[in-house]
Amino acid sequence: VDRRQGRIHLAAQRGIPPSRIRPLRTVDLETSPANRVVRSAKPWVVDNLQAGHPGIPPTLRQSGIRGFATLPMTVRGQVLGLLNLGSLKPRRFRPEDVRFFGAIARQIGVAVENARLYEAARKELTERRRAEKALRVSGSLYRTTIDALDEWLHMVDRDLRFVYLNVAFRDRCRTLGLDPDAIGKRVQEVFPFLPATVLDEYRQVFETGRPCNTCESTVVDGRTFFTETRKIPVRERGRVARVITVIRDVTERQLSEQALRESE
Repeated sequence: VDRRQGRIHLAAQRGIPPSRIRPLRTVDLETSPANRVVRSAKPWVVDNLQAGHPGIPPTLRQSGIRGFATLPMTVRGQVLGLLNLGSLKPRRFRPEDVRFFGAIARQIGVAVENARLYEAARKELTERRRAEKALRVSGSLYRTTIDALDEWLHMVDRDLRFVYLNVAFRDRCRTLGLDPDAIGKRVQEVFPFLPATVLDEYRQVFETGRPCNTCESTVVDGRTFFTETRKIPVRERGRVARVITVIRDVTERQLSEQALRESE
């Protein structure tokens, strides 16, 4: 039963010559007597279709079927399909026959539903695996691209804990004698020499969702470094969840400009 298209499609049949069953492979639900079974979830039994019962479509009468019964395949009160029993001779379906075949129809309905759920689960699992694979590939490309940058890059969460460090940033930490494995640690733990204004800048990005660009000079172990820093918000579900920080070392450029000014 295809409710969206308003059709009943023949899934399988046995015992009726193909030439007689062909017109019944697809039937309009609204004009079919089976619609009453779909709506009521109750069997419909006719001893002889050729006896002029009202509402019998010509295609069904022309099939030559006489004795006929339609039983709903129900699962949790919903009709998933129909079990049709037909005879080329007049036949009277007794109440016990209807109960017996009705039980079979319900069992078939359960089997159909289980098969549908299994197929849906299989497709979902396949799609999930495909998505996970694509995510792994995407993540690998992302990390490869980020690690190829000369700029120092890291990412922090709302607690200002490091969640990602690129290769250049780790290498720079080693050069400066700082902890290169800062994942999970707070910014102020790894860089205790940073002024409070830097933490304020992070909080501002988290609160406003706007990037922050700064130029600063930092003294580490007696050496002064000049940097340009860009803090970029990363949104999730409408709020800033993380901030990416890109740091460019402009010490040589700054010192060269300073030397040029002094020589003039």
